[in-house]
Amino acid sequence: MALFGAIDSTSPLPPSLSPGKAYLYPPLSTTPVPYEGSPDINEITDFVRNFAKTDTKVTELTSAEALASCGAGDRLCVVAILPHLTDRIDGVSHREDVLAVLRGVAKLVPVVADVMWVSYGAQQGLESTFDVQAPNTLLTISQSAKRASTAYYAEGLTEDVILNQLLSDTPLPAPSSYKALPIVAVEPWNGSEFVYPSVSN
Repeated sequence: MALFGAIDSTSPLPPSLSPGKAYLYPPLSTTPVPYEGSPDINEITDFVRNFAKTDTKVTELTSAEALASCGAGDRLCVVAILPHLTDRIDGVSHREDVLAVLRGVAKLVPVVADVMWVSYGAQQGLESTFDVQAPNTLLTISQSAKRASTAYYAEGLTEDVILNQLLSDTPLPAPSSYKALPIVAVEPWNGSEFVYPSVSN
């Protein structure tokens, strides 16, 4: 967790911290690490990422059990709906690029959210529930009554888009029942191009 709220010295600070500075609390540590860089957002993000967890996983939504294990308490379950492999000429490489983005996001928000993904059309009941009309849609699903679940369409699932949505305080109307979401069991992606089923004459 990064402590940036008191950089302008308008909030009281613990005695061990200096006004006008930013501090990072690495995972499982109570010792703050001072940030000495510029206020540039990219430099700050790189600083935080250097202390991020390296074992963060981004899993595919293949069953109701997988969704149930995503997010707990006040944490969010972020589900990115990716284009189907047949929606793009560069289907596999594009998917791998987006999954790399999702892994980067997961490393930055391990305390806030778990991150999952699903191919567009694989969970039609989920898409219908959230009125998803196209891929590149981000669902932030909450088990807690303190925060509503949301659906957010983006032109592209970039790190900035996802992080901005996670920090948004203006959720869109969405179902409040997390456990009632209609999820079906699907085969996980094997990392290859989509193979159309053979048709016998």
